[in-house]
Amino acid sequence: MIQQNTLKKSIQCTGIGLHSGKIITLTLRPASENTGIIYRRIDLIPPVELVSHVDMIKNTKFCTSLENKNGIKISTIEHLSAALSGLWIDNIVIELTGSEIPIMDGSAWPFVNLILRAGVKKLAYEKKFIHIKQLVRVEKEDKWIEVIPHNQFTLDVTIDFDHPIFY
Repeated sequence: MIQQNTLKKSIQCTGIGLHSGKIITLTLRPASENTGIIYRRIDLIPPVELVSHVDMIKNTKFCTSLENKNGIKISTIEHLSAALSGLWIDNIVIELTGSEIPIMDGSAWPFVNLILRAGVKKLAYEKKFIHIKQLVRVEKEDKWIEVIPHNQFTLDVTIDFDHPIFY
């Protein structure tokens, strides 16, 4: 059984919001099993929680944003999300004093470091996985992504377009 994970303890950092330019304090807090990833805007009264779920993604232009039905947003979640995914964190409460995750150095590394400093705690519940049962392909103009069933986790990634940065 692969177990769900959370943090051993809370940890905090402060940085600048890339789009707002505001100073934001980010606090990562442990959460119990099956909680999922919860973003909490503590700059609002009362605080507003947004659950990290595909249905909450409303904008992906220049960043990834979650937005609830009342228009409350959390933006620039992609680097923190990558760190959580890479370290297999399933359950966490992310508190923010603003509307976006601080940009830090522009990568996931500061968040990986923060999580490792807090420590990862295994929980008693089994981790949930998505099992692909049939080919899924999404296309937009000349771009596409395809997910194919397989009995292991594998990635085959290709980027192919004419730009000097890619040779």
